[in-house]
Amino acid sequence: MSAADVRYDARWQRSVRCVMRAYALTAVLSAALGTLLHFRGGHPVAVALAADGFATLVVFAFSLEHGNTSLYDPYWHLAPPVILAYWLYARVSVGPMRASAWARCVAMSAVLGCWCLRLTYNWLRGWRGLEHEDWRYVKLRRAVRARGWPDAAYWFGLSLVGYHLVPTAVVFFAMLPMAVAVAGCSAPPAAGGALDALALVVGLGSVAVQAIADEQLRAYRRARAASPNDARFQSGVIDTGLWRYSRHPNYAGEIGHWSSFVLFALGAGAGRECALALAGWLPMVALFAFVSVPLMEAEQAAAKPAYRSYQREVSMLLPLPRGAPASAE
Repeated sequence: MSAADVRYDARWQRSVRCVMRAYALTAVLSAALGTLLHFRGGHPVAVALAADGFATLVVFAFSLEHGNTSLYDPYWHLAPPVILAYWLYARVSVGPMRASAWARCVAMSAVLGCWCLRLTYNWLRGWRGLEHEDWRYVKLRRAVRARGWPDAAYWFGLSLVGYHLVPTAVVFFAMLPMAVAVAGCSAPPAAGGALDALALVVGLGSVAVQAIADEQLRAYRRARAASPNDARFQSGVIDTGLWRYSRHPNYAGEIGHWSSFVLFALGAGAGRECALALAGWLPMVALFAFVSVPLMEAEQAAAKPAYRSYQREVSMLLPLPRGAPASAE
């Protein structure tokens, strides 16, 4: 779906206002729960997890009301900045932080904020309104109905668990290195701050890779729509820019973005005792490598015969020279 296909008319605006009201109510209710748990002495990570899970259930209620699982789509990139802000508040409330720790927190916030803004902009740019639902959800619901199963099997089995709670959990686990970095704000920076600098470069660079890949894909789709008979677009497969060296540069950038917070945590002096928390981003990698990418690859290969040749020539995630990516990844 390209932005050119979206009509930003009164109907679209009403849809946006509806989602904004739903998310505002979600924010108020989850904030109330989080505030109650915080002032009862709950650990900041546990408080955030409880509020995050509760908010997901509220969003699911709106998805169910409108019969559209895609109402959840903005949640997973809107929630992380709020959670990080709460963790920073919780840390500041127990004592002062070093100047280097403030710099690290500002850097983390910048990386996360740029990531959130990019995804929110993309969502608004490509969202057609309340009638728009991701093709994967539509395909799965049709498969459930084709088997003769009731709609409840889709909504409470697949939509609630697979497309609401699991993504929320995966993103929350990927945020655990941030919690480690914030908790370590009383220690001097490891490696003289070099790890923090590297984390900032990796984080912002990864978001930039995603943004560039997004724009290159949009430009390709616009050009193809304008010149459908042009030989360059007959295959339907973008093979220029970043896409010439990676079949999914946007997903590669996503993985790089989350890995930057591991570097921030290491820069805060995280050691072996934090190994489980630092590994929290690995489920995110697994989600992309074993779920999102295979689904996208299967859909592309089924719709575009030339995609098989593209798969043989171009690396799946890591940008690599063309030729033998399968053995390199």
